[in-house]
Amino acid sequence: MFVFLGTHAWKYYLCTVMAFVFLLSVFFLPPRMYQTRQNVFVISNGETVRAISNRLAKDRFIESPILFEISIKIWGGKVMAGSYHFPERQSVFMMAKDIASGDRHAKVLRITIKDGSTNTEIAKIVKEKYPNFDANAFLTLARKYQGYLYPDTYFFNEDEMIKPDILISLMRETFSIRTKNLLNKPTYLNRYTLDEIVTIASIVDREGASFVDKRKIAGVIYNRLKQGIPLQVDVCFEGKHTYSLSQKDLSSDDPYNTYKNKGLPPAPCGNPNVDSILASLRPIESEYVYFVGDGKHTYFSKTLQEHAIKRSQYVDNRTRKN
Repeated sequence: MFVFLGTHAWKYYLCTVMAFVFLLSVFFLPPRMYQTRQNVFVISNGETVRAISNRLAKDRFIESPILFEISIKIWGGKVMAGSYHFPERQSVFMMAKDIASGDRHAKVLRITIKDGSTNTEIAKIVKEKYPNFDANAFLTLARKYQGYLYPDTYFFNEDEMIKPDILISLMRETFSIRTKNLLNKPTYLNRYTLDEIVTIASIVDREGASFVDKRKIAGVIYNRLKQGIPLQVDVCFEGKHTYSLSQKDLSSDDPYNTYKNKGLPPAPCGNPNVDSILASLRPIESEYVYFVGDGKHTYFSKTLQEHAIKRSQYVDNRTRKN
């Protein structure tokens, strides 16, 4: 009888120790996968604990939203709005303490990269916000990644140097996160490579104003590719727009000159957002092979004659009036 009770007591003791170790690991040890680049986390006024916990998990500051919510309740149940700096891995329990008490507030540098921005435009935006940013090093390192640097709003600690390689890694990772669900369900990826899809999306992003127009423009691009017609898009001439292009530009040997060269340019013409990538994966099929836009609307045509009329009616007249 004594041995029987002793055996159960030992099992009870063992379960207690295992439970303690488990609680220690989930509450007090830092997460295995931790966000080491975007180390500033911003909480808005009125944001719920549930929304905060989900964002913390999505951005890889924590592993379990539920454990964060439990920890917040332990620390009083409230969160303090503000900007938090978490440069190192931290347990969910201590992170909840900081957010509940308002500790670790940071001076935040907010940088918004607009949709479709080229690498050169990104470097300029960051340089204007952060004069010490090494724009030349960024452009050198980012050259092969244009198209995959996701346009978004990024937060940094003002007191820390923004390193070009860290910014590139962060933007590439954001691209992977934002496009993961799209690229797991390929449609046109069966016919085109990912690089080709992103290149088409970079054109669509800078040419179309609405999502529907982007899908229609993608359809036009695919039609022209199938028929062997040069794309004749203006957005691949970096630093220029439709009305600043010269005859010299249009006849240049630039590989990005889609008037002279058939097919797609050798690489993306900018960094598209997720809508433009989706539009390129799911184009609206039609017989259109021409389009022209006025900045707000896009007009589509099946023939060159129809295209010329619409260009004169909706675009050239507007330009002369301005």
